[in-house]
Amino acid sequence: MDRVVLNGIRVQARHGVSDEERSHAQEFEIDLACSTDARAAATSDDLGATIDYSRLKAIAVEVATSGPYHLLETLAERIARAIIDELGPAWLRVRVTKLRPPGVGVPASVEIERGAGIARSAPVELHVPDFAPAKRFYGALGFTVAREESGNDDGYLVMVHGADTLRFWPGSAPALRRGHFGGRSGTPGHRVEIVLTFDDLDTAFTRATSMGTTVEPIRMRHWGLRDFRALDPYGFYVRCTEPHDPLSGDPTS
Repeated sequence: MDRVVLNGIRVQARHGVSDEERSHAQEFEIDLACSTDARAAATSDDLGATIDYSRLKAIAVEVATSGPYHLLETLAERIARAIIDELGPAWLRVRVTKLRPPGVGVPASVEIERGAGIARSAPVELHVPDFAPAKRFYGALGFTVAREESGNDDGYLVMVHGADTLRFWPGSAPALRRGHFGGRSGTPGHRVEIVLTFDDLDTAFTRATSMGTTVEPIRMRHWGLRDFRALDPYGFYVRCTEPHDPLSGDPTS
């Protein structure tokens, strides 16, 4: 997982349980780490494709100098929520340290993690005859090309959108002669469902519908998330849903 990391942000603030702590400014230190997609940013060299660390710092300072709050836990949670609300990282870690807490003699810290970034997903590699339909279809849904290679008899394409990564391979002649790649006929991706997440599910649905690929409209599912279903240009079944924590359970019926 790619991350933007900021360590050692110093602020003067009046957080603490006792009246004495809140009567004068004390020094706090904030450390931040959040997920990003460094591949897309590196490919485009565009600040808009990643997390702007100057804004990340500004949000933390704005929250830390407000309040006051009694607990470091409250301060850390407020910082995390403000960053997620504005910048939308899939995963975030916030560490808040009171450098000279009265009566303790050593710095005191609280560290929290929010989001699904600590979860790992198995990479998906789709075997397709050519890359152009993938770039049109998934590009319309907001995916960008992070890597593309060509060769004499094969190549490789990687497309990314947020925390989702899709890999495409056209197959070399020797590989396609093996039964599990090219020796069987039938529907592509039989019994396989590709799950993609979108912050703006309605826009994704509009784009998919404009290409004539949707097979089910947006519905609220019994597990508490909205989604819609589509077929990509190769016939793979795609479920498009809202951001969620995969560790919390996500039925795929």
